Amino acid sequence: VGPLLFLRSWENYTFPIAIATLRGYMGSGNQSEVLAGIMISIFPILLVFLFAQRWIVQGAAITGMKG
Repeated sequence: VGPLLFLRSWENYTFPIAIATLRGYMGSGNQSEVLAGIMISIFPILLVFLFAQRWIVQGAAITGMKG
């Protein structure tokens, strides 16, 4: 609720706040718009993971070794 008090214009909203306002009061918003927004928010993270998966797995394996 705090960010909604300080951010008055739609252009200043962070992505999670924008998704929450799309959801509407008590979840009464258009579900397809909310799901599309969630997919848009997941897409960049998924791309980075798919691109850097090899290094992420190697880093996790190295930190798990005791030496």
